[in-house]
Amino acid sequence: MSTFRCQIPSRTSLFTDRLFLLMLVTFCNATPRRSRENAQSHLDRLSPYFRSSQSVQKAKVHETVEFECNVANLGKNIITWHNVSSGRIIFAGPVNMFQDERLRIEEGGRVLHINEITEYDSGAYKCQVEVKLNPIFLEHHLNVLVPPRVFPSPPDGNYVVRSGNDIELICHAEGSPQPIITWRRKVGNKRMLPSGEAEMQTPILRIPGVQRFDAGIFECTAENGVGEPATAELNLQVIYAPIVKLKDRKVYADPGQDEIILECFVYGEPFPEVHWKHQTNGQRPSNSPQSRLFTKMEGNRSILKIKNIDERDYGTYECAAHNNEGTATGEVELTGEPHQPEILSPEDSPTKHSYSLRWSIKSPYRILQQKVNYWELKPTTNHNVQNPHKTREEQRNELHLHSHEQHRLTQARIIENGLYPEINKYIYEVNIPDLKPDRTYVVQVKATNKFHEGDWSEKFLFRTNGRVLGHSVRGKSGLTSLGSKLTPELWTLLIILMASVPRW
Repeated sequence: MSTFRCQIPSRTSLFTDRLFLLMLVTFCNATPRRSRENAQSHLDRLSPYFRSSQSVQKAKVHETVEFECNVANLGKNIITWHNVSSGRIIFAGPVNMFQDERLRIEEGGRVLHINEITEYDSGAYKCQVEVKLNPIFLEHHLNVLVPPRVFPSPPDGNYVVRSGNDIELICHAEGSPQPIITWRRKVGNKRMLPSGEAEMQTPILRIPGVQRFDAGIFECTAENGVGEPATAELNLQVIYAPIVKLKDRKVYADPGQDEIILECFVYGEPFPEVHWKHQTNGQRPSNSPQSRLFTKMEGNRSILKIKNIDERDYGTYECAAHNNEGTATGEVELTGEPHQPEILSPEDSPTKHSYSLRWSIKSPYRILQQKVNYWELKPTTNHNVQNPHKTREEQRNELHLHSHEQHRLTQARIIENGLYPEINKYIYEVNIPDLKPDRTYVVQVKATNKFHEGDWSEKFLFRTNGRVLGHSVRGKSGLTSLGSKLTPELWTLLIILMASVPRW
């Protein structure tokens, strides 16, 4: 018979066993989780990454910007900030390598602040984590908006060119974004650009074959939408030989007249010297206002003033201008001959076979002879009928074709009609007979005194249509046609009465 022994453990042994079992179970359950955590922790320490992304920011001067560099799993690594444009390190960890008080970092280097930005702060900024063997970085871009500036080239903005040559006017602009340059003539100058445009957008204004009218002030204006536009002025000086222009080529004067003024307009660069002289006797005026003949300049206008006119003053005066580029002259005739006659008659004759011609003449001396030339205005040589609705100016373009058909009246057939209400000015009248009905005629008048023969009057057209329109009276006399108030019979009676007025 077998014997079995049952041993009851002591209280101390039982506690020890239970504790061992509990520790074993706890260890067995905990080992996989700790392994995973340790593995993950090891992986994290080796792989920092950016939670933020790159950015492009725009800001104006004096504003503040910030760039974010949010790094996960940074561990014991440090963040460095770089200015990519200069290649320099801004911050290494907390150390300000630039020692620029405008720059600061926060959150352990994860945020970069730039205060009071300037235009020179534009560019790329990089934050970098120095991970062993494999550094990572994130790049941001800053565009500083800068108002435009513009500079002429050369800096003084002065250009000098000879007439006929080509020239380029140049302006350089700075700013962000890059400004656009617009060219204009200076305000107050009504002329357009040499191209004929009011303005042009281009950095370089090219002017081919420069002319004297191109000289002056040009403006180049730079605009980029930031702040106010910037403007620079350039002065273009065109070198050219003198030019002389005359207001009047013939000036009438009466003996004993207090004074008379002859004038010429002078242009040139450099501005010319101007001299007057009498071509017949070689007399040269002085610059003294007390002299009987003296000259002065008023801008481009050269004035020759002659006091107490007498016959020795008559003749041709030369206005001569000279500079380094050449010489130019203009001639003004001072004359005592009769002035150009002025036709006063209406354009339409009240009769169909004659025409009463009236005109006025101013003369410092007695009129010795007068000539009246008239001829019929005929169709052109291609035999087309002349359009009756053509304007007078269009008709005059054809007058020279018929000059061989002129007829001259003798002095005996001209009637002096009376003193005109102006000193030394008279009106005259003559009846031109034997005209064809419903035709257009051309007439001219000229007079001669003891000094010289005067100029022909302007060509004047009249019609033998038997009508009185009463709306077209030539001249400045203030005389008006009686118009439609008079019938052809009354016109005939009026002419008879006028012919009976005593002559002197």
